[in-house]
Amino acid sequence: MHRTTDHFLTTKISKVIYAGYCRTSSQGQRDDRTIETQVSLIEKFGKERGFQQGQMFLDDGVSGNTTFEERPGLRALLDYLKNNPQVEYIIITRYDRLGRNLIKTEAIIQLFQNLGVKLLVIENPYLMNNANSMVLLRHVMGSIGEYEKTLICERLKEGRNRKSSSGLFSGGRVPYGFSISREEKNQNKSDLVINENESKNIKLIFEMKKKK
Repeated sequence: MHRTTDHFLTTKISKVIYAGYCRTSSQGQRDDRTIETQVSLIEKFGKERGFQQGQMFLDDGVSGNTTFEERPGLRALLDYLKNNPQVEYIIITRYDRLGRNLIKTEAIIQLFQNLGVKLLVIENPYLMNNANSMVLLRHVMGSIGEYEKTLICERLKEGRNRKSSSGLFSGGRVPYGFSISREEKNQNKSDLVINENESKNIKLIFEMKKKK
C-alpha cells in the first residue's frame, strides 16, 4: 500500500523510489536552460526526504496544451512506470508543468492514479490530496493556467503582427539562404539578411536546373 502524502512531508522515509518529470513550453525557455533548474529542484526535494531517485523524464520545448500522446517524455514516463511498479511517486516542480489545459491535465493525473503512483508538486505538496478543497484548488489553478496560456498566445500573435507590419522577421523557422541579423538581434528587432554561404548553394541549384 502506498504511503499518504501527509506522512512523508514530515518524516524521512528510506528506499522510497521516485521519478521526475520536467517540461518547458518554448524555445526561449530551452535557451534559458530552465529545464535544468526544474531537474535540480526535484533532485534536491527528493534528497532532502531520503528518497531514491529513479529516472528523470523531460519534455523540453513542448506546449502544455498537448495530450500525453504528443509528449515523448511523458509517454516514456508512463512506460517506465508500467515496467517499474516499485516507483511510488512522480515529482514535478509546479502543477502547470503537467499542462495548461484542465481536462488534459486531470486525464494525465488519472493515468498516474490508475498505475498506483502518487504525484508530488514541490510548489504545493498538499495539492494532490484528494480532499474536496484540494480538488477544487487544482481545478481553479488549471483554469488559471488555461487563461494564462490564452493571454500568452494573444501577446505572441500581437508581437508577430507588429513585426510583420514593420517589415521585420516575425519569428519561426529561418528560411534557407537567410540568417537573422546579429546587429538587429542585439536590438531585439530581428531582421533577415542573406546568408552568403547558403545563397551559393541556392544559386548552384538554379544553375544546374538551367543546364538540364
